[in-house]
Amino acid sequence: MIRALQTLRRRVAFATAALVLMVGLALIMTSLYSVARLRATRVSDFVRLLAKDRDAFACARDPRRFGMFMADGSSVHAYDRRTGISANPSSPPIDHDLLRDIQRGESVSIRSNVLAGRGIIVIAVEQPAPCDTFQLRWAATSELKLRTTLSFAVILAFGIAAAVAGGALWVVRPLLRRLSHASSLAGRVGRSDAVMDSAPTGSRAVVQDELTEVETALREAHTRILDDRAQIESKNRALAEHLADVAHDLKTPLSSLQLRLEALSASASRDPELAESAAQALADVVYLDSLVANLRVASELEEQSRRVVELDLGALLERCIARVSPLARRKSIELACARPDEPVLIGADVLHVERALMNLLQNAVAHHDAPAGEGHVAAVLSVRDGAWELAIIDDGPGVPPAALPTIAERRKRGRSGDGEGLGLAIVAAVCEREGVALSWVREAPRGLRVVLRAPLSQSAAAQV
Repeated sequence: MIRALQTLRRRVAFATAALVLMVGLALIMTSLYSVARLRATRVSDFVRLLAKDRDAFACARDPRRFGMFMADGSSVHAYDRRTGISANPSSPPIDHDLLRDIQRGESVSIRSNVLAGRGIIVIAVEQPAPCDTFQLRWAATSELKLRTTLSFAVILAFGIAAAVAGGALWVVRPLLRRLSHASSLAGRVGRSDAVMDSAPTGSRAVVQDELTEVETALREAHTRILDDRAQIESKNRALAEHLADVAHDLKTPLSSLQLRLEALSASASRDPELAESAAQALADVVYLDSLVANLRVASELEEQSRRVVELDLGALLERCIARVSPLARRKSIELACARPDEPVLIGADVLHVERALMNLLQNAVAHHDAPAGEGHVAAVLSVRDGAWELAIIDDGPGVPPAALPTIAERRKRGRSGDGEGLGLAIVAAVCEREGVALSWVREAPRGLRVVLRAPLSQSAAAQV
């Protein structure tokens, strides 16, 4: 921050010089004003006194004894204009500089020292010598001195305040504006819609310094982040496309393998060992098919990819029930579905919603631990108050209360402890993306209820 401090130091020095200049000018103006005021006051008093009664001085009657001393400390004495000598030997000497002005034809000549609080006025009058010139020596009263001191103090305080305010605006404000701009740039780094503009310095005195380097570094970081983001997004798109191709290529052989294993499991009833192996292989194939589909959806969710269409949630739920039914039959679990007769229309990504429903149904069936013929899983879809609600209920082992808040987190294992928790994490991510409220509730005495709830689409709400 050396260069920035040097710039600030130069501005402070300039502002200080401006402050001294302003205060000096204010004091000079005050002094001039005070001098003019004192002069005007004394001259007007002297002239008023002469105009009122010229004989009040009584100089002509006895010039040798003439001399007047006033209550405010002023004194008046008479002099011969030609020689500058007073008939009164006790009179102070006349000011010869002022006398020369009178001798040159001036009617009044004044000299004053406002700081010392005294002055001299020499005035010519139409009287015979030695009473044709008077000299007034005056001293400022304590009231006038106090008033002058207060005037100096007020002007000085006002000048300092004005200079400090102006200096703050001129010195500190540009620096604060640049700091604010740098902070704003830092907050915009990495945003695709950000405009990384230059700082409005507002003065040619601002040079290239550390703040400029910081702003430059922020702009460069912003550019690098956008470039890296573009590369990452491009790689994510390529990965998503690759996963989609893999999922598509595996779909047919996995489906064929699943059908063959189901047939083998059904025909091997006389060989319990073979039937058990076929059932285990079939479960592995179902898991592999679900894993490939989950990976594809997870990649699309990371990429923020979403294809919104209007779909019938009830029909989609029935298709998912039909696909999970073979797994439920093999485990002797009763799988039931209830839905309204009318279409339940929602606007969503059909692939993502289908994957979320499949994960919930497969999770409820696969982790059921009831004896053969005693397990139940039900999916109930209902519509009321302009919203749809889907509840998937099972009477399986359930989930411990402490695990409910984190059941849908990645790497959190489910009821049986196997798997990596990808399926339920995808359910939570899809619900958040589609604006669906998701809740998990323990059933009594055992089991789990998963509830999904969201508003109907506008066209579906209009039909209700």
